[in-house]
Amino acid sequence: MEIKNPPDLSNTILYLGTLKEKDFQLLLRKYLEDICGWAKIYQGSGEHGLDIAALIESDRDIFNRQVTVMVQAKTGQIGESKWSQIVAGQIGQLYSKKIERSQINPHNPRRILLITTGELTPEAESAVYEWNNKQPIPVEVFEGKEIAKRLIENYESVDVIKSLIESEKPVLLGQKSNHRPEKFMIGSEDAIV
Repeated sequence: MEIKNPPDLSNTILYLGTLKEKDFQLLLRKYLEDICGWAKIYQGSGEHGLDIAALIESDRDIFNRQVTVMVQAKTGQIGESKWSQIVAGQIGQLYSKKIERSQINPHNPRRILLITTGELTPEAESAVYEWNNKQPIPVEVFEGKEIAKRLIENYESVDVIKSLIESEKPVLLGQKSNHRPEKFMIGSEDAIV
């Protein structure tokens, strides 16, 4: 799909650059739920490197298989030192992370994503490349411009994207939201932990 309104792409890139990490996670959770079928934010001591888990339902996969998607979400630019001192350790924990949800088969194939509102520096790109040569599952990196493009393709304008974050905040706080069934509220199996 070609973006019909390039200013919205530029505005979305700029807007993503202003987000705090929790707001970016809310936006990604909603986006992943819309395209995959299910997504959940992980917070606190049980996070173990996992910010968001998503499940690509079998009817949305080309080979008719469920796929577990594990996301580490970051705001801003990622340089080599941020990669090596923070992000690599968080990503490393995802290889052994077990997701507690009855519908997720622990034998599902996995995808590990690093999604940032900014960019990786050339040094960080090299470090990720070296990392991927040593790991059983490569880390797929999606930078701000690409995420902005995908958001605009899905939601059409930066104003809609802004409203998504606001509509997601009640879910994070355990309040009812207008666009979700009751099963997604705090205290249920699919609640935000």
